[in-house]
Amino acid sequence: MSKEFNNFYEEYFPIIFRYVFRFVGNYQEAEQITQQVFVNLYEYLNNNSEIEYPKKYVYRIAHNICINFLRRKKKSDELMINPNSVVCSDCSDYGKTAKKQRTILLREAILKLPLRDQKCLFLYKEGFSYSEIAHSTGIKQTSISKILSRAIERLVRQIKNGDRQ
Repeated sequence: MSKEFNNFYEEYFPIIFRYVFRFVGNYQEAEQITQQVFVNLYEYLNNNSEIEYPKKYVYRIAHNICINFLRRKKKSDELMINPNSVVCSDCSDYGKTAKKQRTILLREAILKLPLRDQKCLFLYKEGFSYSEIAHSTGIKQTSISKILSRAIERLVRQIKNGDRQ
């Protein structure tokens, strides 16, 4: 099992890292979470015989750990970022700060979507085909396009209207 696991790790670590990084937006946190994903996978494989769809399984682990991480982080973060309260002495700093705030607002809007929609969006962004997304999520392939378009519509609406729904 060790050689197979090492090969799987070498192939999927960078892919899972990118997936996790898009969730958490922090390099070090993404690296730690990705490591935990593979520790969990290794422990599972030691206690069980085989995984039918390892790619799907590792994405499920990553998704669940990210959701738990973001829930814990949200509880611990008491400071909410207000885009109107930024004070910058340098315009280039302001541009960087504004871009970071837009990224944070987008991430917050994504986290307000149903988990199914979040997962479909992240997998699509990772370059998965509709067929691969369907296989990974257990959703019918014919529904993936509609789920993605509705999720994007909700994101646009949330960002335009703020928290007013």
